[in-house]
Amino acid sequence: METIYRLKASELDMQFIESIKKLFNDEEIVLTIVPARNASSKKVQYATNLLDSVKKVEEGKVKTLSGNDFEELTEELLKK
Repeated sequence: METIYRLKASELDMQFIESIKKLFNDEEIVLTIVPARNASSKKVQYATNLLDSVKKVEEGKVKTLSGNDFEELTEELLKK
């Protein structure tokens, strides 16, 4: 499992550390900390998009399609 956190140094606190401990139990982990301006932009953007998508799902702001509906939508979009 890989997890990316993006936060300000001032936001580091014991609650953050406890959440990491809970997430990874007693596994050995590796922490790499770099200024956000030096982070891989593709990886950070992917993580940001993923977190945004999870939030939308939790808020019910998603459209669910059946397999047939997806195929029809795909065909329609490809015609444009």
